[in-house]
Amino acid sequence: MKPEQVIADMTATIVRLKLDVPAMAAYVGVPVSTLVKWLNGSRKPTSSAVRLLAVLGLVEALAPVIHAHLIERKEGSEYARNAKESNAGNLPLLWGQLPSESRPKT
Repeated sequence: MKPEQVIADMTATIVRLKLDVPAMAAYVGVPVSTLVKWLNGSRKPTSSAVRLLAVLGLVEALAPVIHAHLIERKEGSEYARNAKESNAGNLPLLWGQLPSESRPKT
């Protein structure tokens, strides 16, 4: 993927999810300064960062309740509220929230 397309995709994600730059940096797990360099084109995102954005997009589309928990934002925001009201129900979001009898035997 071309760097221009990656920047466009990141910008679209920021707008779509209504994130600010620090929240977007936390979302992809990088320092704010790194994200700013990616967005202004002075540095190119790693291939793993590009792949992570693609995976996060899939999670957003297929599992909005889980995705809502990946975004640092104030409780009660429109995005978090819509995700929680989706048809996903009360899905256990973390391994530790699964009853022990539901976990696969290792």
